[in-house]
Amino acid sequence: MLEFLWGLSWFFEDQLLLTTIVLLALAFLKLKRRTALVIALALALLFTHAVKGVYNEARPCFGESFCPDEGLSGFPSGHTTVAFIFIMASIGSAWFALYLPLGLLMMASRVWIGVHSIPQVAGGAVLGILFYSI
Repeated sequence: MLEFLWGLSWFFEDQLLLTTIVLLALAFLKLKRRTALVIALALALLFTHAVKGVYNEARPCFGESFCPDEGLSGFPSGHTTVAFIFIMASIGSAWFALYLPLGLLMMASRVWIGVHSIPQVAGGAVLGILFYSI
């Protein structure tokens, strides 16, 4: 299980843009609230890095060679923010059964490999919910 979570987390780290594009394409084909999804993703793109700059909270892996962004700016988790936007957008559709476990698994994998703490991914989840709800 450890190797699976490690691989999954690094896939999402290296392929976040590709993964987001694929999930967005699926969402556009199947979900009804497409405009809200695009607006929420735009808000996440604009504001997640700004929030990271304000808090400037180090990642748990700070100082390790594998640590993204040299270990800086761990709060909030941008991956989790995006995942929760997709989860929120899929509520009430059959796609929720895909997006919820995938998002939760990705969130857990970020903590498991040490690139985020639980409060950092929880902050990302809250931001994703807020951005989608706006």
